[in-house]
Amino acid sequence: MGLEVKKVEIPYSLCGQPFLISKYLFAAVNLHTPFTNSILKYDIKTGKHEIIYSSKHELSWLTGNEKWLVWVEGETTRSIKAESLGSRKRKVIETGRSLYAPTLSGDYIAWVEKKKRDKGSVILYNLKTGQKKVIASLNQAAFTTISYI
Repeated sequence: MGLEVKKVEIPYSLCGQPFLISKYLFAAVNLHTPFTNSILKYDIKTGKHEIIYSSKHELSWLTGNEKWLVWVEGETTRSIKAESLGSRKRKVIETGRSLYAPTLSGDYIAWVEKKKRDKGSVILYNLKTGQKKVIASLNQAAFTTISYI
């Protein structure tokens, strides 16, 4: 069985953080702005696409799995947001000035929260229960969380 390569035409001038879930490509795109402010859902089989979320603020760190989409919204003050792909309900997980690199695994999000100049924490959040806890203290606020979950 060979790998099928398909050319996908994204109708936006900016496109970031693309990833696949089943037959859908999700990506942060720009809708009437010079920065990525919207989430595109693109059916790679049919070519049909829709904007499923749009904001007046910049979106970054978009990620997802079969259950959830997660992203960071904002420039100075940031919010980590999540959307259930089943119910389409969205919620704000955390808001602050120093939230970085949310990583999604199953029903959990982990991210780095910078506290002081060179100190930080790794936070783990359960999307189902809303439980949040610090799982690591950092002497240097590293900007990756992939190995913590």
